[in-house]
Amino acid sequence: NDRGAMCRETFQGLRGVEVKFFDLEKDEFTRTFTLDHVLKVDYGFPCWHAIGMDAVLPDEHGQIPLRDKWENGQILWRNTHFVILTRDGKAPTHEQLPVHSRVIHLNVLGSSSEIRRRLAANHSIAGLVVPNVESYILQHHLYQHE
Repeated sequence: NDRGAMCRETFQGLRGVEVKFFDLEKDEFTRTFTLDHVLKVDYGFPCWHAIGMDAVLPDEHGQIPLRDKWENGQILWRNTHFVILTRDGKAPTHEQLPVHSRVIHLNVLGSSSEIRRRLAANHSIAGLVVPNVESYILQHHLYQHE
């Protein structure tokens, strides 16, 4: 699985970080509510889920996807721990944040859209991903014809 391989390359060796691949290894999607429950039972303390800012920004109908559209969204909103990853200096308002959340501002461009754009233009993706992931993407011809 390419996604799992790139996660391993990105996070291996980081102190205090453990990445679980059980849903990727089974090739199935585990909903956040279920995943949070399993990890709390296995580890006995809350897991922090990293999500993009788009999950907490209101859509055209004023609904916040995480709270209003995700399965068990209201429960997740009140009880689950989230790290909200932002880009471009934008930040969600206090009302757009789950009860247990932290915001981390990323000073990188590393979105998949930017990676695709650069690769399509035959430009380097150095600096958008860690060097091992850059090599993996290039070796496996990922993001180039999607």
